[in-house]
Order: sequence, then C-alpha cells, then structure tokens
Amino acid sequence: MLAETSPLFAAAALFGLSTYFGLIPIHKLIQMHEARHELRQGSASRLRRAGGWVVVALWLLTVMWCAVFIGDWWASGDYQAASERAWQRIGILAKLAASAGGVR
Repeated sequence: MLAETSPLFAAAALFGLSTYFGLIPIHKLIQMHEARHELRQGSASRLRRAGGWVVVALWLLTVMWCAVFIGDWWASGDYQAASERAWQRIGILAKLAASAGGVR
C-alpha cells in the first residue's frame, strides 16, 4: 500500500514546495516590474530583469522534471527504472542547454 501511495504523496509535496519556493522569484519579478514602471531610482536594469526570468524558467523546468519523474514512478511502479530514466532526461536537458548557450 505504501508503494502505491508514495508517488501520490511525493506529487502533493512537490506541488506544495514548488508553489512555496516559486513564489519568491515571482514576487521579486513583480516588484522589479513595478519599480521600472514607476520610474523610481533603483529600478531594475535590463540584465536584472532577464536574470529574474531565467530563475523563473529554471524553476519551471525543475518542477516539470520532478513531475515527469513522479508520474513515471507512479505509472510504472518501479522507482529504480524511473530514476534511471530521470537521469537520462537530465542529460538530454543539459545537452540542449549547452547547445542553446553556445557551449560545446
């Protein structure tokens, strides 16, 4: 019974934690956007704005990767095989990121 409920518990924990930790960069992004539009001194530069979006994109990719791992684990019921496939997916994402960033 524990093996059947573990992926569901992990999915609920992932949803809660990703929401909690995802709110931090989103909150900062909203503050920077408001500061830029109010034209106050100390408003965010273009680089800082782009950096904020990179954090949000990485957060979304991490949550998606974890959700796919948990879904694979739940569907197959095999933690070891799901873990191996998850590491293969990380390798593919790293290769894609390296090619998009110009690193060879």
